[in-house]
Amino acid sequence: MISSNLEPLNAIQIRDQMKYQLANILIFENIPSTNQFLLDQGIIKKEVCLANAQSNGKGRQGKSWLSPPNSGIWLSLQWFENTPPPSTLGLKLALTLVETLNISNLGIKWSNDIVWKEQYKLAGFLIETKQIGKQWQWVIGLGLNIKMPENHQVNQLWTDLYRISGKIFNRNQLAAQILDNFIDILKNKNFQIDPEVWRKYDVLFQKPVILHFSNQSSLEGIAMGISEQGALKLQIHNEIKIFMSGDISVRLI
Repeated sequence: MISSNLEPLNAIQIRDQMKYQLANILIFENIPSTNQFLLDQGIIKKEVCLANAQSNGKGRQGKSWLSPPNSGIWLSLQWFENTPPPSTLGLKLALTLVETLNISNLGIKWSNDIVWKEQYKLAGFLIETKQIGKQWQWVIGLGLNIKMPENHQVNQLWTDLYRISGKIFNRNQLAAQILDNFIDILKNKNFQIDPEVWRKYDVLFQKPVILHFSNQSSLEGIAMGISEQGALKLQIHNEIKIFMSGDISVRLI
């Protein structure tokens, strides 16, 4: 049985290893949701909130993200701009995370799930926004499985960095590296997606998929990459249709 022995999260260690400086690095032993904490605070500061465990972690489309103690990086980075985030932000962050981890057989399932061997979920993002006065609050939530409990059970295939690599990753060092790379994108407003780079990691490209919509309807087609705005291109018969992420989930057939 794999037991968790990850080092404790430490704000000083994270700050000391970062190139960029944030107003605050907040660490909680247990919190309902790092995203929700920052949204509820509503304080105009560029800061990050990490938790050793979340009791009500949030995923896309109202789903939960199970975040047991001592087993992953559960963080939310808060940023402020004069506009809502671009539609490509989640995709760009996913690309950056895959390249940061630099592990074989990692890919991205549109729009921003990080998967191993095309189907085992390793990490995911949830980006939430709120307008505060003339500023837009961007809250970027990341759940990254480092070394999950042996009895971890969710209703989908999953993996963690330990199972993939056999290595114990230092959470503070990895969190610092991830944050620096994310902030680099945000500060430089580098939101464009290189189609060739995306295709390198796109696990859906030219494969049959099914889209499920929030109204319970579904649609089948062949995934054909993404548009400049980060929308999924779906070939249905001889026609290409475009779908933004929103309340859509996609599965390989």
